[in-house]
Amino acid sequence: MAAMHEYQRALAERLPNWHYFMVAGTDHSLPFQKPRQIAQVMQVELERYLAG
Repeated sequence: MAAMHEYQRALAERLPNWHYFMVAGTDHSLPFQKPRQIAQVMQVELERYLAG
């Protein structure tokens, strides 16, 4: 699992349209476990994108 996180971080560093966010206490069913946290991250990223 750690290798996959590292791979995703590396992609996010190299690719301008690739983003990686770690949300503690989740697994593959992330949207169902932490929907508010996911929405918050998405909102911040949208605002950053629109301001850029």
